[in-house]
Amino acid sequence: MALATSLRKLGRTGRVEDLKVDRRMSAVFQELVFRHGILISAKRWEFGWKALFMAGCAVVLAFLGMGIQAGRFGPVWLYPILVVLNIGFFAKVKAAVEISQKAMVNFGVVRHHLMGMLEVGTVCDCDGSCDCRERLRRQALIVYGISLF
Repeated sequence: MALATSLRKLGRTGRVEDLKVDRRMSAVFQELVFRHGILISAKRWEFGWKALFMAGCAVVLAFLGMGIQAGRFGPVWLYPILVVLNIGFFAKVKAAVEISQKAMVNFGVVRHHLMGMLEVGTVCDCDGSCDCRERLRRQALIVYGISLF
């Protein structure tokens, strides 16, 4: 499917070469790409909640600063609502950080497994010496942004 087309990469000569990757290696590589996508989305989710929390803190500080400068603090009911909102944002940030850490651990485990397979040499079905390991590493880095070095 998509992996068969994604396992084609330009070789050193510039022509398209077909990587003859083992079936087990292909399954682990697909899992690595899947976990990498989950990790990226978890990091984006975490960043979004952190940005909302920081914006909420800035709004509270701006309201307090304007109140102190003007000598009047405005509607008293507004401050507890903003504080509760920021506490809610903080709880979401904490949950997003935990999800991101779990995704990082899951990605690390699959990456470690793939690195072990690369070091042992169970990458391809080629006979003799080949550079399938290096081409797979280059392809992972160029196409997916995953370093296997």
